Amino acid sequence: FTARDNNINTRATWDWANGQLAARDDNINTRSTWQWVNQRIDEVQSWAVANFVQAEDLTAPVEVQFTGGWGYPRGTDGAHIYNLNMVGGDSNVGVLVFRYKRYYKNGQWIVLN
Repeated sequence: FTARDNNINTRATWDWANGQLAARDDNINTRSTWQWVNQRIDEVQSWAVANFVQAEDLTAPVEVQFTGGWGYPRGTDGAHIYNLNMVGGDSNVGVLVFRYKRYYKNGQWIVLN
């Protein structure tokens, strides 16, 4: 009987089992809720919008007229030649059209020039 009683004494008691279940329930309650997860997703999306480019395109055309034999006008750094219109048959008179690259980042367009 002593061996049997010792074996019984090492088994789980109600108090021990309920304590284990309470610890499990506390752990479940500290897990992520949908609200917490959605808040983290919103934070990541806000960070991405603030730090990454969402779109890019070219600005409206900027026309520069030129005449004479001193060569073509030069756009500022970052300008892309969009069009060249020669007036008449003269290769030294015309309109040069530039466009600049721009990026949409953090809710605003940024022009690189």
